[in-house]
Amino acid sequence: MARFVKLVVVAVAAVLAGCSSTPAAQTDPYAIAKTAASSPWDRVQVDVGLKATSGSQTIQLDPGAIRFVMDTKAGKGSFHVSLPASSLGADAASLAMLGITNGSIDLDVLYDGDALYARSPLAATLLPALLAQSGNVPSGDLTGWLKVATKSDFDALAATAGASAAPSSANLASLDPAAIKSQLEAAGVTLAYAGTTAHNGADAYHVTIALDMSKLSNAGSIGSLSTAQLQQLTELSKTTSLSGDVWVDKGSGRLSEIDMHGSATGTDGGTFDLSLALSEPASGTSFDAPSSSVDVPISSLLGPILQMAGQSGLGTP
Repeated sequence: MARFVKLVVVAVAAVLAGCSSTPAAQTDPYAIAKTAASSPWDRVQVDVGLKATSGSQTIQLDPGAIRFVMDTKAGKGSFHVSLPASSLGADAASLAMLGITNGSIDLDVLYDGDALYARSPLAATLLPALLAQSGNVPSGDLTGWLKVATKSDFDALAATAGASAAPSSANLASLDPAAIKSQLEAAGVTLAYAGTTAHNGADAYHVTIALDMSKLSNAGSIGSLSTAQLQQLTELSKTTSLSGDVWVDKGSGRLSEIDMHGSATGTDGGTFDLSLALSEPASGTSFDAPSSSVDVPISSLLGPILQMAGQSGLGTP
């Protein structure tokens, strides 16, 4: 099942990097892709749904259990997750020790353009344990909003790490359909028009995606994938097959939904179906900073987290 978690993350990154947002007016799927890239969402809500199976184990998340809301113009956003605690496979007593008593693992994250905030019932248990050795356990209500980092903190971390922009390609919107087809097919992505249908309450163009996993390591030519993501795709291509469906709203020309389907060979095998449904955020959606919060500087968290990663072997190649 761990391999499927990685597969889901990489699949989402690959599809979003190559598929921007979408409109259309004809049956040529590459013309639809061009219109698609020209009609981005200014404010968008993305509800994630997932069903993954591996052997006798199944994980199923209803759409909305994971939700992203973004204001792309203002550079603000939020993230919500509410996962069934049973998906951890732990007993009730063990979960209660972590502060999980309502049957779900909940986390909310908010970025208001200036600072990143997080809130989870888990924090009251995990933070004191994580920071006990340093003696920097923050005081206050740890079950409420925590101010984790500011924009300047992220800028400083990026500078310290020597981070550079991920490779990007020519904007699909600036290319003609033939050029889009050439770039996508070079990266192992083939589109096909599947008709017009009612989807998510509106008429939509349906385009299917076929992926040649042996070519997906070239995906950097159509999106902004990092070297590490490309390496993950290369490894996954050896044991994994992927396909997808995309729906584009006829009225607005924007991307309505992306579905990804995968299957893997090997000892753990398995399948997954991942859905990303896009819509306008509810009226009144706000990205304002919380009225109160507890400072938990990211600098105080990085040391213990990196130490734990090293002890578990996660910090090694």
